[in-house]
Amino acid sequence: MIEQTIKSDDQLVFIVYDDPIMESAMEVLEKFNQTNVVILKGKGKTIPVAVAIANIIESNFLKGNSKIKKIQLDSEIPDDGRMISNIEITLEKNN
Repeated sequence: MIEQTIKSDDQLVFIVYDDPIMESAMEVLEKFNQTNVVILKGKGKTIPVAVAIANIIESNFLKGNSKIKKIQLDSEIPDDGRMISNIEITLEKNN
């Protein structure tokens, strides 16, 4: 599975998996046909993938027509006691 999206209000949430970065970036680019705001969510080992996707979108695919609106970092401790970091990167397309 390459991606999973959740639509809420005027934004789409894109759950990042450990898939090829360019394929995921293309999927995110396609999501901008549906909305002006896409939130990338990465957890643990997928955080660098989420950051790379955001950079590809903002610096290459939509250069000058998009921006990284917000970056939110968090962590959680599940029942096994290991801390897992999370990232949410909000990308916004300029009209």
